Amino acid sequence: MEIEVSSDLLELYNSSSNIDILLNNFRNNKELLYKLIETRNLNIVDKNKKSLNDLMKVRNILKNEILDRIIDLARKEDDVYILGHNNPDCDSMFSSYLLEEILKGLGINAHACILSENYNLADCDSDIIVDYLPEVPEIINSVDDKKFILVDHNTLDGIPKENVIGAFDHHRISNQVDNLIEMEYASTAY
Repeated sequence: MEIEVSSDLLELYNSSSNIDILLNNFRNNKELLYKLIETRNLNIVDKNKKSLNDLMKVRNILKNEILDRIIDLARKEDDVYILGHNNPDCDSMFSSYLLEEILKGLGINAHACILSENYNLADCDSDIIVDYLPEVPEIINSVDDKKFILVDHNTLDGIPKENVIGAFDHHRISNQVDNLIEMEYASTAY
């Protein structure tokens, strides 16, 4: 599958004589960086359907840098909380659990969590979650003095921006969270 590059990304691409300059241009422009990230892993083409290989290479380098930054920031914390969206569904709950396990494997003290005891599981998914989720996420009632990685959403929803290390999501980018990896699949847990 392919996606035609937007005019502002194409302009930035054409103005750069090499990959290092292109990388720095994206690093210095968050709005364009996330436009590039939103191209997911699709083949990026111009209006003549010519593949823009350098732009795709830059996208992969930048996504790896963001991932490394999220992991580095998480390693600096005593605890990191993995938080899905309100009214959690299968994607949110299982993504939280899986990321918790990955981070623990990297030596990070991670906790899948749900914000507030008053959460409601999505009706269509509650049986699957109850039957198959290996452990119940920790229920927290405060976001103060905690660091979060968001999954299956990228909106702050009352969490101070400085408390969010990063996010993994497959929805449209909100530009509220730094260090966002947009997944190219219909589920963050994929």
